[in-house]
Amino acid sequence: IKTGLLKNAKDCLEELLGAKPRDEKALFHLLFVYEKLKDKAGIESCLDALFALGCCDDDLRAYIGASELLSAPLGTQDKITALKTLPQTALVKRYICELKSKNYEKPSADELPPLQMCADLFDLDTLNEFFTDEQNGCENLKFSIKLAKLAKENNLGAKLEFKYTCLACKNELPLFFARCPKCLKIASVKLDATLRQDESFSQQKGDM
Repeated sequence: IKTGLLKNAKDCLEELLGAKPRDEKALFHLLFVYEKLKDKAGIESCLDALFALGCCDDDLRAYIGASELLSAPLGTQDKITALKTLPQTALVKRYICELKSKNYEKPSADELPPLQMCADLFDLDTLNEFFTDEQNGCENLKFSIKLAKLAKENNLGAKLEFKYTCLACKNELPLFFARCPKCLKIASVKLDATLRQDESFSQQKGDM
């Protein structure tokens, strides 16, 4: 998004909120604009206004805090340490897992977000180690993981293909998102997986 467009959007939203200061939708959109402009004072003012309206939950504050930390000039371990000071929402735990994977570290059990928030981060062996049948929920996702593990054990050359759906507006994307780019909802992503033929595996077999 071009800076000029963002500044025009900021001016329009600020004018609207001058007339309707309790407009939640306008506040959320203005918060998004302030994020893109890296306007810390504006972000805080929006958070305060949303908090006063009862619309600022842990997910929102943790997302804002995590976004700032992840863009800061810190080392990976320092970022992990700083993220642990935030509310340990599913999104923050995913960020910790992402950073630990870069260091070839496994997260501890209490650092794991729900399966539907992180299944794309781990290999099949790790998924089966961390997420047991006794844990409730995500039955379709667990079933896909079991099928993928069975395919791997039988050398069938299949792999998991992930899709990401916003629970708020049903928008689907091929990549993980912390904030839905369509409705701007935070931490609304639901991860699903299907089993697909691994084309690289088929090609390797054909070359043998």
